[in-house]
Amino acid sequence: MQHVSQKLIPFVSLCLLATAYASPDLAFAQSQTPEQPVVLDLAAGGCQPITEICGDGIDQDCNGSDLLCPGPDQDRDGFTSNDCNDADRNVYPGISVACSAGCGQGTKTCLESGAFSDCSCTPLCEASGDGACYYISRFTGSDTNDGSFNSPWRTFHNINTVAGSGDQPPRKTTLTPGDVVYFMPGTYNDSYNYTSTQRYGFFLRGVNGSTAHPIQIKNYPGAHVVLSREESGSPVFLLQTKNIVFEGFEVFGAGGAGVSLIEVENIELRNLWVHDVDGTDNNNISGIAIKSGVNVSVHHSRLHDNYDRTNADTGGVATENSRNMVLFGGANNRIHHNIIFQSQAISSDKTGGCVTYKHSADISVPDQSFEFDHNILWNCKFNAIGSGSFGSHIHHNLILNSDPIKLADFGGPTHNYNNIVENNTIVNTKALVYNPTLAWGPIGSFTYRDNIVIDESSLYQVTYGMLNIHVYGSDALYDDVVNGGKLTFSNNCYRNSGLPSPQFNLFSRNGGTYGSLGNYYSLSGWQGLGYDTDSVEADPQLDPFFAPMNPSCQNKGWLAP
Repeated sequence: MQHVSQKLIPFVSLCLLATAYASPDLAFAQSQTPEQPVVLDLAAGGCQPITEICGDGIDQDCNGSDLLCPGPDQDRDGFTSNDCNDADRNVYPGISVACSAGCGQGTKTCLESGAFSDCSCTPLCEASGDGACYYISRFTGSDTNDGSFNSPWRTFHNINTVAGSGDQPPRKTTLTPGDVVYFMPGTYNDSYNYTSTQRYGFFLRGVNGSTAHPIQIKNYPGAHVVLSREESGSPVFLLQTKNIVFEGFEVFGAGGAGVSLIEVENIELRNLWVHDVDGTDNNNISGIAIKSGVNVSVHHSRLHDNYDRTNADTGGVATENSRNMVLFGGANNRIHHNIIFQSQAISSDKTGGCVTYKHSADISVPDQSFEFDHNILWNCKFNAIGSGSFGSHIHHNLILNSDPIKLADFGGPTHNYNNIVENNTIVNTKALVYNPTLAWGPIGSFTYRDNIVIDESSLYQVTYGMLNIHVYGSDALYDDVVNGGKLTFSNNCYRNSGLPSPQFNLFSRNGGTYGSLGNYYSLSGWQGLGYDTDSVEADPQLDPFFAPMNPSCQNKGWLAP
């Protein structure tokens, strides 16, 4: 059993289960040891049990396994009747896994029916259309080979994008629609010249699959593959590419974004583990950075501890420009079914946020959206999920011990228009900061409904309550947003056990340049304004699965239909 020691996590001590193999390579001619758990002990002195979160693939209570959730989706991966393994959130239709066969080690694939294919000893090749399969083996390959299963390359040099005469690969191969590239076990930290002054790790530019036949870059089933950098820069960089699936890698140790996507379209990132990426907060350090991405999907991945460790450029003070994920512009992106957290509590001066969409999608293009759903987040400083984009739909997330959901101007085009926050369960966390702005155009509707909020604050202030609607907003903004009827709050369950009532701040910082309109309210006063008239102030009585037992709070929160 491999043991990897990392740093203390105040909120949760993790024993994460992954897959490793005793042999350094996956060759069908060799007999393989069955998969062994890799225990990542993230707490000093061993696993320290705390409250378990069901279905997240993490053993918080240190009993050797994850607690499965009740109901038809026990691993909370979004698949019910067609989930081939309801105890593993990284196995669902389209995912291939290792299996034991007469040859020692074979592969099988989860089919759309919810059943696995037969375990096969034939080398896996999932190419489609006119595509081909290529194989990379750190331990047994050579870049002068032809890239076949029995003659693999050693690195990704042959498929990397290079320019000019520098670092030309021995067997340059341009990937085309339907191609699949499989990585065998190992750490791949190579970098190559793109120009005489630019060196990148795994880098594709202008490499395109098709909608029907995407290019797939993935780990071979059962292979633990690490992409990292020994020098600054992103280990993974996709630039001006289309129709690519990137799957099954561990990414860490970068001096920039762990995975960087710029001007891409139809990209799917799945089953990734991106962690401990360091860098400069003024450069928007993040585990995953998506800039001008269209139809990008990030799902069933684990992101944690990606932030600036020194904050040298900001006087040693952590800023909201350190996060696990950041998005700029683009359109129609979806982030779903991920585990996203920081190890340090939000009180720490060296930590970061979780996810922020900084620059809005282009509002002149209709029917665009940003969907953030079915994620589990904790210890997110500054905000759990922040968005400055119109069409943001934030729903069915579990958020613990974090700063609030925040919709605001994060520095750049911002369109607070047609945004919905619904069916989230928010524990020991302020519920919301909503700071609409007219600086980038008109303000549209905002809806907040069917959420469960437990906020254990012992003190509210005129500048901070459970809900915060532009505390410092002007009277003109108040007139546009409040008197303009653009706010809808309904069917929520609110709880603060330490105070007589939750507090709702609506343009509450009056006086001086802040104007005279607005105030802060108890729930009854808030309801008197016409908001949350069907909502309740009640203890939801969350069970071990963070499901509400109180009938007044049922059919709300992250587990609601």
